[in-house]
Formats: sequence, C-alpha cells, structure tokens
Amino acid sequence: MHMDTQRKLYSILSGFLLIAVLLLTGACTTEETENTIPVFNPDDPIMIYATVDGTSIATRAGENEKLKSRTMLFTYPSLSAGKIQSAICEFDEKGYGYVYTNNSKTEKLRWKDINITGKDTIYLDNLVNYPVQDPTLTTIHKKNDEIEVWIDNFTYFYFGPEDPNMSTNSGYKAMIAPTNSEEAKEVDIIWGMILNPEIGQPLRFELVHKMSAVTFRFYSDDESIQQAFKKEVNVWLNSVKVPLNNPATPSSTIFRRNNGVIGRTGGYNFDNACLVENKPLTKSNNEDIQTTTYYSTPMWIFPPHSFGAYPFGSTYWPKVIIEIQDEDENQKTQYAGFLPARMKYYTKDNVFDNISLEFMSGYHLIIDVKLVKDFGNPELLFGDIQVWPWSRVMTDNPTINESGINDWSDLVALVEEFNENSSETNYRLMRYGNWDENQWKFKLWKDIEIPTNVPMSLFESDKFEIDFGEHIIVIQNTEVNAENYKIFLCSKN
Repeated sequence: MHMDTQRKLYSILSGFLLIAVLLLTGACTTEETENTIPVFNPDDPIMIYATVDGTSIATRAGENEKLKSRTMLFTYPSLSAGKIQSAICEFDEKGYGYVYTNNSKTEKLRWKDINITGKDTIYLDNLVNYPVQDPTLTTIHKKNDEIEVWIDNFTYFYFGPEDPNMSTNSGYKAMIAPTNSEEAKEVDIIWGMILNPEIGQPLRFELVHKMSAVTFRFYSDDESIQQAFKKEVNVWLNSVKVPLNNPATPSSTIFRRNNGVIGRTGGYNFDNACLVENKPLTKSNNEDIQTTTYYSTPMWIFPPHSFGAYPFGSTYWPKVIIEIQDEDENQKTQYAGFLPARMKYYTKDNVFDNISLEFMSGYHLIIDVKLVKDFGNPELLFGDIQVWPWSRVMTDNPTINESGINDWSDLVALVEEFNENSSETNYRLMRYGNWDENQWKFKLWKDIEIPTNVPMSLFESDKFEIDFGEHIIVIQNTEVNAENYKIFLCSKN
C-alpha cells in the first residue's frame, strides 16, 4: 500500500476512534449526571428554608429577608401521633433549617414521620414557647366563671400572665418590644403556612409579620430643642393596646396558628408604654436627601388595633408625650398631643389611601412630630402618619444591594421564576440579573453548595447566561462553574 494512502487511512481511523471515545465518554458523563439526581427517600430529613416579608421604603421592591441563625417552631400532621403537633426547627448561618424531634436535637424529623395525604397544611412561626397542645389535656381558661376556652395553641392562644416588667391593666402579658431587643424574637410574630406540600422537596416558607410597628420621628426648627434630642429624652405612648389577649372577651380570636388570623379589636382597657427612657434619640443618617433632620425612637412592635371613631380629648385615644431637658439642664419640659385621626396608607401594591388611625398587621407606622414653643408654651404639631409595608428588621447582614444570586434559595427561586416566564417583560427576574442581548444574564455573588439529597430543579431552557466571576456551585460534590453550568443546571431539550 502506498505510504500516502496508509497515512490517509490512519488519519480516518484515528478520527473515528476519537469520535467513538468522545461518544462513550459523553454517554458515561450523561449517565453519571442523571444518576446523581437524588431519588425521594422517606428516611431523608426534612429541609426547610424561609424568607420574611421585607418590602418597604427601606428595601428593594419584592425583596424578602432570608431566615438565618434562628430557632423557629414547625407544626405538622404527625403520622405516629395521629394529630397536629410541633417541633423545634433550627436554621443555621446559611439558611438551612432542620426539624428535631427530641430536646437534645440529635434526631431529625424525616418525611416518613409526616402524614401528608394531599390535603394537609404545615406551619412555621417564631412562637417557640407555644407548641400545639392537646385540647383534652390543657387547662381551661375561665373569665367570670362564664366563658371556658380550650387553649390548644392552634386555634386559640393564651400568651401567659402579666409580664413582671410591665404592669398592664388587664393582667395579660405585654406583647410590645423594640425590634432590636431579645423580647422582639417572640413579640414580633412571624408566621407562614404551606398548603399541600410537595413530598420529598425542600419546604419553602414565605413568612409574614402579624404584628404592627410604630416609629416616631421628632424634629424642630429650634436649635436648643435639636440639641436636647441628643441628651436624655423620655418618650411615652399612652392609651394603647399592650397585651395581645382581649381582656373584654377572652374567647375571641387574638391569634390563630391554623390560618394566621390576628385580632385587631378590643375593649378600651389600654395601657401606657415607655418607648425611650433617659436616652438620646437616634439622628437620621440620610440628611443628604432630606431637608429636615429627624431624631427617632426605636421601631416598636405593637399588637394590631383599630381605634375606631376619633374621640378627641378622650383618655382612650393614643397620646404621645416627649420629655426633654431645658438648656440649663436643671429642668425638663414635656410636650404632649393626641395622634391624628387619619393616616396615609400605602398598600403592598403601592396603592395610596387615606384611612382612620389603625395599627395595621404587617405594616409600619412612621409618625412625624414637630416640637414648637408657641409664646413659650410647649406644643406638638403632627405631620402625616405614613404607613408602609414592613421594613427590614430580621437580618443583621442584609444581602448585597445589587441584583444577583446570593445563596441556594435564590438559585431555586430563580429557576422556578425563569421556567414560569423567561420573557423580557418578567420584571421579577431583575432581582437576579438583567436583560441584555436578547437574553437574561444573571450574576453569582457567592459560592453555593446545594445540600446533599436535595432535589435540584433545572432550567428548562438554556437561553440565559450566568456570570460566575470567581465563584462556583457545588451539586452532589460536583463543581459547577462557568464552563459546565449548562450541563448540570439545564434539562435536556
């Protein structure tokens, strides 16, 4: 055979051999990739992650806080007990939550322990000290020997006796606290439920705030008053609802875990609350965009309450009192006034309304108050009461302000949203990236590790890009990077 002919034949055979090797390698890679997709196992522990609503003037529209490093309570239909019961759920610093069935937190709740029949509901909230009770075993709460209520912490709550740190008129526990306090971890009720959870999948809770929040922002044109805000100040809010229980009708709804309903009415058995005690107010830090310098109280949690008609001058209408030091610091002056009867209410859909004064569930009241001395007489002038959806208060380390993927829950949410609508007009995808060159381009901000044995949803289309930067995604001990991510993150076309 001619030498040139031999060389050509060798080249052809080598080419076929290379193609065969590549095909075999590709087949093995595909098979291995498919085999790494975990299959549902009833012995697998239940994985939970949760977000808390945080849409407000302080956050980007639609952004929620991820729950991290927090102890919560998981309520579910127990297969072994044959009834609803509760168990502790511990979230780590990455936002992974596991439910434990024993006090030592060594035994995790597994899918085989839950009775899911397709018509069941599971719950997550922060009322750790109030697990669901068996109504046949709990104590009966009596009122004047006429009303009997079974306290099961599911359809009815009793939040305990009077708080020794605050004397309330009703004798019930005070359910108010500043948001940055230890008490707020319980007082600021956050709750969510999942109807008909998907078996074997990570449980994604979207929690909401059930209480109301109030912040006072004081200001003045008087330089001496402005200086007094920086010294010892006392602020009280009188004639407000402090306990969540309704002393007039104990059997009425105050909070129901089974549907999230929280009461907002009640008798005029009100109390006085001290919001600031011998401390300076907090100066606003956004003077560059404000013409007025505000000095604020902490953001306080209060039970929701509808105050009804405006009984001006009534002892049952909320009244704010602020006490500041005079210039010589030997005397103190009090300014007092009743809250306005109306407030500006901005719904979660940014719809404006003007309504009667109400401490609204899931909303934050920002009350601007001006201090003046009219002919030497101290007086309070109230500006608008602005009511916004709840502001960010749960996370000490907020996520990066720029859009992108910060953890595995972001990735899961992105895949679901993209598969539902990957068009340019889906503004929800702007949380993770931007539309450029006729496709979506997403940004990965941190290394992500998908928990073991957690099924991972895949992109149904590969018409997108992910900017990995220096980061990676780890799936079942396999490194996913800028070179191979469409192999592991996209389903077959």
